[in-house]
Amino acid sequence: MEIRQHEWLSASPHEGFEQMRLKSRPKEPSPSLTRVGANFYSSVKQQDYSASVWLRRKDKLEHSQQKCIVIFALVCCFAILVALIFSAVDIMGEDEDGLSEKNCQNKCRIALVENIPEGLNYSENAPFHLSLFQGWMNLLNMAKKSVDIVSSHWDLNHSHPSACQMKELGVIFYNCSCLVLDLQRIFALYSSLKFKNRVPLTWSKRLYGVYDNEKKLQLQLNETKSQAFVSNSPKLFCPKNRSFDIDAIY
Repeated sequence: MEIRQHEWLSASPHEGFEQMRLKSRPKEPSPSLTRVGANFYSSVKQQDYSASVWLRRKDKLEHSQQKCIVIFALVCCFAILVALIFSAVDIMGEDEDGLSEKNCQNKCRIALVENIPEGLNYSENAPFHLSLFQGWMNLLNMAKKSVDIVSSHWDLNHSHPSACQMKELGVIFYNCSCLVLDLQRIFALYSSLKFKNRVPLTWSKRLYGVYDNEKKLQLQLNETKSQAFVSNSPKLFCPKNRSFDIDAIY
C-alpha cells in the first residue's frame, strides 16, 4: 500500500509537470499556414517589384518623349530662324552683275526725249529734244543681255501712229550704274510679287532701297553735280529705305 502510494506520488509530479509544461508552451503554427503566408508575401513582393519596374519604364518613356518633343521644337525654331536670316540678310553683298555702291559708275549722261504730235510746232528758238522712238531704239541697240521694262499699264491701241500723237516727255540716263543698282531692286521687287498671292509683311534685304530722299545718290549729270533717288508706289511696294512717290514730289 505504501509502495503504491509512493509510486503514485513519485509518478504524479512528473505527469503534472508535463501537463503544465504542455499547457504553458505556445502553439506553433501549422506548416501549411506558414507556407501559404510565405507564398503570399513573396507574390506581393514580386507584384511590388513588377509595379516599380513598370513605373520606372513609364517614367523613362515619358522622359524620352519629352526629350524628343523639346529637340523637335528646337529644330523647328532653328529652321525658322535660318529662313528668316536668309530672307533678311544680303548674303552676297552685291546685286546682279556684281554691282555695289563701291564699284558703280556715278558719272552719267542724261538726255531728254519727247513726242511732239503732228501739227504742234514750236518756235525756231525752242529747244529740240530726241524723239521718244529714237531714244528707245538707242537703248535697245546698246543692250547687251536684256532690257527690263516697268510700265503702269499697256493699251493695245498704242500703235505707232497713235503713240506719236501723244505728248510725252522722258529722261534717259546713260552709263549710270549707281542708279541702275537701285532700279534693279525695284525690278526684283516686281518680279518677286508674281510668285505670291499677297504682299509680304517683311521684305528681303535685297529689295531695300539703296538711296532715298534722306540718303540721295551723289552723281554727275553731264558734268554737273547732282543728287538723285528712285521712288515707288503704292506704299505697300515700298520696303525699307524706299521713298514713296508722293513724299518724293513734296
